[in-house]
Order: sequence, then C-alpha cells, then structure tokens
Amino acid sequence: MSQNPMIIQSPSGTRTDTANPSASAARTDLEVRNSRSNRINTIGTTVTTTTLNNQPRNNQNFLSMKSKSMIGVWNVRSLIGPGKLEQLSRELFKFKLDMIGISECRWKDSGEINLSNGTKFLYSGRSDTHHNGVGFLLSKTAVRALLQWQPINDRFIWCRFRSRARNVTIIQTYAPTEVADSDEKLAYYNQLSSIIHNAHKRDILIVMGDLNAKIGADNTNIEHIMGKHGLGTRNENGELLIEACNDANLVIGGSIFPHKACHKSTWVSPDGQTENQIDHICIGKMWRSSLLDVRTKRTADIGSDHHLLVATLRLKICTAGQRRTLNSLPKLDISKLNSEDVKNTFVSKLSTSIEQLQSPEVSGNTEQIWQTIKSAFLTNAEDVLGLRPRNRKPWMSESTWSLIECRRAAKITRDNAKTRALKAETQFSYNEMVKRVKLSCKRDKRLWYDNLASKAEAAAEQRNMKILYDVTKELAGRRFRRIGPIRDKNGRLLISTENQLQRFREHFSETLCNNTTTITHTVTPAEQNSFSSLNSRSTSVMNRVPDEEKIVQAIGSLKNNKAAGSDNITAELLKACPSTTAKMFQPLLKNI
Repeated sequence: MSQNPMIIQSPSGTRTDTANPSASAARTDLEVRNSRSNRINTIGTTVTTTTLNNQPRNNQNFLSMKSKSMIGVWNVRSLIGPGKLEQLSRELFKFKLDMIGISECRWKDSGEINLSNGTKFLYSGRSDTHHNGVGFLLSKTAVRALLQWQPINDRFIWCRFRSRARNVTIIQTYAPTEVADSDEKLAYYNQLSSIIHNAHKRDILIVMGDLNAKIGADNTNIEHIMGKHGLGTRNENGELLIEACNDANLVIGGSIFPHKACHKSTWVSPDGQTENQIDHICIGKMWRSSLLDVRTKRTADIGSDHHLLVATLRLKICTAGQRRTLNSLPKLDISKLNSEDVKNTFVSKLSTSIEQLQSPEVSGNTEQIWQTIKSAFLTNAEDVLGLRPRNRKPWMSESTWSLIECRRAAKITRDNAKTRALKAETQFSYNEMVKRVKLSCKRDKRLWYDNLASKAEAAAEQRNMKILYDVTKELAGRRFRRIGPIRDKNGRLLISTENQLQRFREHFSETLCNNTTTITHTVTPAEQNSFSSLNSRSTSVMNRVPDEEKIVQAIGSLKNNKAAGSDNITAELLKACPSTTAKMFQPLLKNI
C-alpha cells in the first residue's frame, strides 16, 4: 500500500501538498487565515476525534426538541476550482443550515480544514485521482456537537454528533450511476450495509447523498419505506435503495412530503428538459416523526447541475409512563390556612374523621388506620384549600391577552381574503398587530421584573427569607445541569465509556494515592475501659404510647415551609389543629 503524501500547512493557513504540487496550486484559494486552525490528515479508516479548542460551551447539541435544525445534501460536481469552498460556505450561512453533505468534491486523500469563519470541512477521497469524493461542511453548532468522524473511501464518510435525546450518526455517500456495472453496485450496497451495521445501535441514523436512484411514486406494499410523493419512474438503483432501506429500517424522506415537482427534483439535465429526483435523505423509521420537511432550494448556486436538498428536523420523543415523584404530586394551596375561617372549616371537617378511626373495621388494622388518616387530610385539604394555581406567564396582562386575540382575528381575516388588494391590506393589519403584541409583551415583562425587584427589596428589609428566596428562584428560572466533556491528559476528547472510566481511575489514583501517610493510634487503657463500660451499659427504650400532650408538643416543633413527604401531608396541615391531629395519630401509635 502506497503511503499518503505529507500535508503541510503554513502559519498563515496555506495548504501545501508535497506529493502533488499541481493539486496544491489548484487549491491556493483555500487558505485558512486563522492562526489556530489545524488540519488533520487521516490515513485509511482511522477514526478521528475532534478537539474543541476554546469553543463556547453553549448550544452543544446538534438536534433538540425545542428548535428546528436544517441539514442539506448537495452534489457540487467539484470543489477544486477557485473559490468553490468559499461559495459553499456562503450558501451554508445563507440558508441557515447546520451542515451540508457533499458528493463529488473531487479532493484527494482525506482530512479536515478549519475555516476562518468557524466552519469545518471534512472530506474523504481517493489517493490517486481527483475522482468522486465525499465530505461534510459543518457550521459552528455542528462543530461543537461533533463527537467523531471517519473517512471510509471516495464514496463514504460518516460523522457522529451529540444530540439532546440520542446521538446522531450521519452517513454521506455517493452511489454509482445507473449505467455502472452490476458488480460495482452490489459491492457499494454491501459496504453501505456494513457501515450501517457497525453504527451505534441507539443512535439516530441518517443516510444521505447522491444515490443516483429514482424511486418513483408507487409505494404499494412498501408504505413503511417511502411515501407516495416521489418523482419519476423507478430504476434499478431505486430498487436497490428501497431494498437497503428495508434492511436498515430507513424511511426515504423526499417521498413523504407533498411538494411541487420543481421542489422535488434534485438534478436537471444540461439542456434543461429533464429533471430527476436522485438525491435522497433517509432517516431511521423510529425517528420518522422528527423529520418535518424535505425539499430542494433552487436558488442555491455553486455551478452544479444538482439542486441543494434540505431536510428540516426537530426531535420528537414520546414520554414514557413514569411513577409519580415528589415533584409531580399535587401541591395544595397552604397559604389559605392563614385565614381563620378557612382553618376552622378544615378542622371541623377533619374532626369528623375521628369517628371513623374508632370503628371496629379500622381500629385493629395499622395500615387501615394510616390510610384513613392520610385520606382524611388530603381529601379535606383539597376540598377546602384547593390546589396551588400555576401561572406559567404571570407577567402577561389582560390587555396583552386582548391584543393576542385581536391578532388571531386579524390572521383569520387575512387568510379568508379573496382578492390580492384585500389580502395585502389585511396582511398589513396583521403585521401591525404582531408589532403591538411584541411591544406589549416587552412592556409587561419589564413591569413584572420591576415589581419582583421591589418585592425582594421589601422582603430583605423585613428579613423574610422565604419570600426573598421565592422571588430569587422565580427570577433565576429553571436551570439544567450540564456535564462537561471528559478529556485525557493531552486534551483529547474521550467519547467511550471505558476510556472515561479509565481516565477517572488515573485521576483519582494520582490525586489520592500519591504522598499518602499512614496515621496510627494506640488505644490507651483508659479509652479501653470507657469502651467496655459503654458496651456493658444497658439502654432503656420507652415502650409506652405517648399521650396527647407529647404528640401535641412534637407537632408544634415541626417547621413550616418544608416540602411534604411521599404522603403529601405538610407540616401546616398537621399544625392546623394540633389537638385534633394528636387524637387521630394516637390510635395509630398504639398499634405500632
């Protein structure tokens, strides 16, 4: 096997190929002017792990459940010409894409380039000729979420990204044309199946690229693989693609969504008369609902006869049935107990439950007594006090909500407009209502912040820590715990669990096991006698039932404003009437 040529990058970012000066001269425009940019030359199929140098730690996830992500696939025909990579990067920012999978980049060997605008280009090609070649152009968000990538050959490259729910594995490929030999096609799809088989089983799998496959619109008996909105007539490559998707449980995204033919065709013949749908984006069937749309962007231009194909994704996951935790228990409005009338009503209803505890069916069973006490407290508390109201946006005023309803009415009027003039007039009215709603929301939230600040100042002056804490918590909002990446001594990111555990062992062995001193202590006879006296001393345990006075004292010592346990009975409920509570708990203590 021939050795790959050495790749040298000057401090200014100029790429030099020592084995092929002509190729280096043809790509002199691809200078990376970032002094900290690095270029890694990979040989064979070595897995390359990214190193995040001084990257911001926010927005580390490639896909999320709140915001949409957009990925593209494009056969650019060639990236060797002057300014090609700059044009591709410009299209990435223009269409707000997170990444673009590239087919036929025609670059030799494999490696990565960090551009001065924060993007990264990964590529994989042949070592002998400028033929085929695949790659990825990653945005800043995708670069931060990149876990690892691997160049296979001039037809395959894959990347693995961090995501909110699962990691994402994306395989970029360039398939043989329809006129290629059958053996070459079979070898290609066998290798594709092998790459899919070796991917992480729990990852979200996406296969995309120029597959040179026409799948057509007939999805009879293969509805689980493709929709009915394909284009053209199915060819041999289309049959092979459908078979591969069936084996890997993939869905062809471009056939699912109804669009005009011009938004589904990805290739146009040189004479402009023939259009085909041969570029595809396929996603795992389990994550089909996360794929929101697939269509071409005809205004994207890089001098290719292919259109840019863009997929819009947003993670959708089902919430599994979970046990009710302490945080999910219904929260009672305990503040109403400050009113004497409400407290007396609650105590009077609670007193009626004492008679149930004295009935023969309940008095002898400890568990039955406890369930009766628990039901009496929770049922009466929910009837008298009710649940604590949840205001998700307490800062929005009634006037703002009225404006929102007016905006909704303006939208309906706009949608029902029949003529162009009326539609333009109603669109202008709708836009004005949108502006008014935004201004009103900003004004309400600013007023809400001012009121909370005044409330916190008053609480601090009165030394009311409960109100001060509640206001601070409300202003801070909910925060998620973030776990930083684990790196080895050289700063390389560790992505496997075994390597991370090994790094923990090394860290704690170096931190805790070095320069250790053994501390010894000799027990004196006096200490030995004290230990013996403690062991021989008998302890008396009170085995009599406490009277009501002791129970009332114990209830009075409970602190307010503490979280309830698994029974959801707070200290305020027990202290509403300590004597009544003591009468209810005394039969329970007798049976324990």
